[in-house]
Amino acid sequence: MRIAIVGGGVAGLSALWELNKYSDHDVHIYEKADWWGGHAHTVQFQRPGKEKCDIDTAFIAINEKNYPNFYKFLVDSGIELIKTTMSFSLSRDRGKFEWASNDLWALFCQRSNFFKPRVYRMMWDILRFNLFAIDFLLENGEAEGLSIGEYLDREGYSQAFKEDYLLPLTAGIWSIPPEKVALDFPAMALIRFFHNHQMLQLWGKPSWLTIKGGSTHTDQAVQLLGSDISREEKDLLGNCNWSANQCVVHYDENLMPIRKKAWTAWNYLTSTSYIHPSHESKTSASEVSSISM
Repeated sequence: MRIAIVGGGVAGLSALWELNKYSDHDVHIYEKADWWGGHAHTVQFQRPGKEKCDIDTAFIAINEKNYPNFYKFLVDSGIELIKTTMSFSLSRDRGKFEWASNDLWALFCQRSNFFKPRVYRMMWDILRFNLFAIDFLLENGEAEGLSIGEYLDREGYSQAFKEDYLLPLTAGIWSIPPEKVALDFPAMALIRFFHNHQMLQLWGKPSWLTIKGGSTHTDQAVQLLGSDISREEKDLLGNCNWSANQCVVHYDENLMPIRKKAWTAWNYLTSTSYIHPSHESKTSASEVSSISM
């Protein structure tokens, strides 16, 4: 049988690899972009005076439990994996407020955090969310339509928890503006993702891996299927929303937290004026809600 695979992303390449390895089919793969791998896209980067290195600009990390097939594909392909972290930090107004999730020292990397009730309220709400958010998955009816912002308001979570932790963390993971997270992101989908990735666990979190040294979107699939698409396929694929993002490989320490103890895998920079437009801030436009990884 002659088989055509449309799209040379991870899914397409994996399908090609499996079919070539375990069948006698004549398989052809088609990709319109000028690179293979889709979101698993590695670029070569060189900082002046330093050696070249490979940087992944989209796909960042996996773990064996949540991505067993992709993990097996990489291992069987002889691709070397190394341990990494998925730590998070937030820096607001050029370091006026900073914290990081590495450990207690990183949480209090800014000594004034010891004396801020807002920090302790955020910590309390993180514990509360991790313990009780899973109960929301058991709800029915109106729960399906709640945004994460509506859920947090309903449950009485603090502004500190929203603005300094959950909304920027979620915006960083999915690369969408934090205000769209609060207004549009379904609470059920977010909490289920956190639960599936053991992000609600206080201990026993998975070990994250990344490739040493460094798929077709649903909206494209709808266009490719054209008039052959079934109603079920259209309903399923058509309900997925996408946002365009620009990714820049850089070594600009101005786009990192001021305190190096706050440097993590995901560094979220924002400003008070971005969260509360009525407040003034000295943060430049380029620093408003930028993420350095």
